[in-house]
Amino acid sequence: MLKLLIDMNLSNKLATRLREAGYDCRRWNEVGNSSAPDTELFDWAKRNGAVVITRDLGFGGILAATQFDAPSVVQVRCEDSHSKSVFPILLQALQQAEEQLRQGALVVVTENRLRIRALPLKTDRTKQ
Repeated sequence: MLKLLIDMNLSNKLATRLREAGYDCRRWNEVGNSSAPDTELFDWAKRNGAVVITRDLGFGGILAATQFDAPSVVQVRCEDSHSKSVFPILLQALQQAEEQLRQGALVVVTENRLRIRALPLKTDRTKQ
């Protein structure tokens, strides 16, 4: 199973449900300072081989700007952010994208769509 790091913008209940589903899951405030900048959370995930689960679009920007191949990031873009609604969608996405997340990916999840981009992200500058 994947090792997961849940950003502070998602509920502790979601982290609990993912643990109950068998994932090695930590919420950021369990391992770092909850008010730390995103780069600190990003660095911790990279050092510890964890996939970042977040609603924050900033992590995609960090991946694009740095051209890093890790950590993998799952951006949850669901309208309803309650753990009861997000959990089944996220669980299905983690199962479907597990191999890509292990290799390095940015996964964007909505209620009806799953988009997977391999890392490092290709930008207009890196496509040339």
